[in-house]
Amino acid sequence: MKAVPNSFTIRCQDENRIALSSDMEIEAWKAIQELAELLKHDLYPSVTKALFSWKGEPEHLASAKETYAWRDLIETIKLNDLDALTAGAEEDNVAVSRLMKSKPIMLRMAGEITNALIHSYDNRHRITLDQNDSVRPS
Repeated sequence: MKAVPNSFTIRCQDENRIALSSDMEIEAWKAIQELAELLKHDLYPSVTKALFSWKGEPEHLASAKETYAWRDLIETIKLNDLDALTAGAEEDNVAVSRLMKSKPIMLRMAGEITNALIHSYDNRHRITLDQNDSVRPS
């Protein structure tokens, strides 16, 4: 049997690893990242990098720049027609493509990420993106 990553949760390291986000499927994480790249392609690279710099860093301490970048992304999602925006997006993964078109799902994800980063920044707590594995026969 082999452990396969299938979902992720943002956790606070300083509060006994309490969950700061719901458990989200890997496809949803890919969708929000691809949507952010589509929406923010014209911004400075440092802003786009700030949106996801926390993901690969264990025990990340959020900065004000990250929280403001996510707040701006939420407003951008609200103001854009996601169907039209993602029409030219790659259809490699149908699940990711469908998720990117769903404004309620993308707003929920962006909101949960923003809340976790604000928690980290305001309380000076470190956050981690935890991988939740499922066991599948190999």
